[in-house]
Amino acid sequence: MQSTVTVRDLRRDEHELWRRLRMAALAESPDAFRATLADVQDRTEVDWRREVDPVDPSNSGLLLIGELDGTPVATAYVSRRSSEPDLAGLGAMWVMPEARGQGVGAALIDAALSWAAGHGCVSIELSVTVGNERARRLYERAGFQVTGERRALRESSNLEIELMRRLVNPDSDRR
Repeated sequence: MQSTVTVRDLRRDEHELWRRLRMAALAESPDAFRATLADVQDRTEVDWRREVDPVDPSNSGLLLIGELDGTPVATAYVSRRSSEPDLAGLGAMWVMPEARGQGVGAALIDAALSWAAGHGCVSIELSVTVGNERARRLYERAGFQVTGERRALRESSNLEIELMRRLVNPDSDRR
């Protein structure tokens, strides 16, 4: 039987779900994110509420939850870049290992692209840790291309991230 993949907006009252998934992501994939588990493990409930509450789907950004058969298994965040309003950013993307390869990541990317298109963005970018080939292949299948720009993952790491970008609507004549 095929699993059902859905993507939905994180509700403002779901700070505990966000905390649980974010901490799982940072524990399972420590080299995929700028933040570390140590950075967030002492946060209070108020801190987690604050992280979820400012999300405004009408303008600045949106936290997304990917579900497999109704169970939350993935996260992503899409937002418009304040310095470049026609550019969206996709981040905090993570899929639980047992849910990988089942279309959840692709569904999160599709939802982010839809949000970006609805908010007037022309292109969308993300970063991927150099060496994370599974994630890079997912992004390439979704039309992202490496920009050639690299930077350190974080100050305390020797790892690098590379930026990837794609047009939100590649069939558009807006370039």
